[in-house]
Amino acid sequence: MIDYQAVCDQQKKNYDVIVAGGGTAGWTAALAAARNGKRVLVVERKGYLGGALSSGLLVLGFHDSDSNQIVKGYAQEFLDRVQQYNGCEGHHLSDMWHNSMSPLNSPIVKQVIIEMLVEAGVEILMYAQITDVIMDGNVIKGLKVQKKSESQLYFAKTVIDATGDGIVSYFAGARILNTLENLQPPTLLFRMENVDMGKMREFIVANPDSFVNWRMKPGKEKTEEFLRTTQLFFLMPELIEQFPFVGEYAPIIDRIMLLAVPHANAIVVNMLRSKHVDCTSSESMTAATIHQYQNMIALFEFLRKHVPGCEKAYLADSEPEIQIRESRRIEGEYILSEQDIYAGRRFEDSIAVGGYMIDVHTNDSHCACEYTGQSYGIPYKTMIPKGIENLLVAGRCISGTKAASGSYRVMATCMAVGQAAGTACALACEKEVPPRAIDVKELRAMLVRENAVID
Repeated sequence: MIDYQAVCDQQKKNYDVIVAGGGTAGWTAALAAARNGKRVLVVERKGYLGGALSSGLLVLGFHDSDSNQIVKGYAQEFLDRVQQYNGCEGHHLSDMWHNSMSPLNSPIVKQVIIEMLVEAGVEILMYAQITDVIMDGNVIKGLKVQKKSESQLYFAKTVIDATGDGIVSYFAGARILNTLENLQPPTLLFRMENVDMGKMREFIVANPDSFVNWRMKPGKEKTEEFLRTTQLFFLMPELIEQFPFVGEYAPIIDRIMLLAVPHANAIVVNMLRSKHVDCTSSESMTAATIHQYQNMIALFEFLRKHVPGCEKAYLADSEPEIQIRESRRIEGEYILSEQDIYAGRRFEDSIAVGGYMIDVHTNDSHCACEYTGQSYGIPYKTMIPKGIENLLVAGRCISGTKAASGSYRVMATCMAVGQAAGTACALACEKEVPPRAIDVKELRAMLVRENAVID
């Protein structure tokens, strides 16, 4: 931690808002602050923006169980623009617990995010790692950033921690809710091209019991229409058990998850994972990455051999990093709980709406999922770290229990929370007060004007 007084006379760069992390929540936070007239810098350690949004995963969380759209605002504007580039087929409403699925084309996602930020005047710094924070007592004043050629101090009136791992909050001394033990396992995604999607669907229609049935909504059945149109394929353990595993890859989880790619004969495979990984540890993440890459080719060959439609497929691409579901969760002024989600609780300071199921991946080869059946509010107080001023948290590391985070960690919800965080920091700068002191009613009104759903 760097003392502010010790460096305040040094040459420095000043911003209204610095967003740490340009991932799913971070880029919408930067966009919101810039569109509200503030000078904004977003710092990203990778060579692209979007995080998990750019991975090829389906976007989940746009709709509730009654098919009402509960995330709009900048997230929907982004999706519309991706669709203009033929990189999205829109929202697919589903009778599964997922409520809706929005498949995206990864390269177009990366392009659109940069376009929107550049148009808004956001300054983007990639290939840069945050190594420390600058503090004046309990007030965050800026960040120390390691660039490729030098270390640089960046100062701001407000900072948003959208790193996913809560790195800025951790450096600033914020309280952490979880012990980092038994975290949800991370996953390496890879894409297979030249898949005969028609043949795969025909196989599923002819063998409906091969498709997972425990995620259908109450009263809903696996109709032929559903099987022909679903964008997410879960092949059941019973089917996997029919496959000979001698000398082949033995699955770490008990079902095969295949995701359709828009306008393509391609699938993204979401199956590789490693157990008991500390996702805040470089050593632990390195070991998990090695383990999953060692199994990627084996799993690809397994799918080519055993899944109809994959016989002539080839391995086209893999994510450069394994995708993290859970790491640090910051203790905020309010801790969102699974009880709040089950009750569909509303809050006076709600700044976004969640409606995805509680989806917690465990380390014993299962997913501890619970169908909630209703939407809920996300309080502004979940973004305010206890004891730290001028800092907001956005994305999966906001304040919540482990079970609750299994719902709000999905991408559409994270984009909505990011928009709220950026708007809140812009308002705080305008009023010259800390983010915790803003008028939340005014914040909510600003979000509604930008077409966000807050209740």
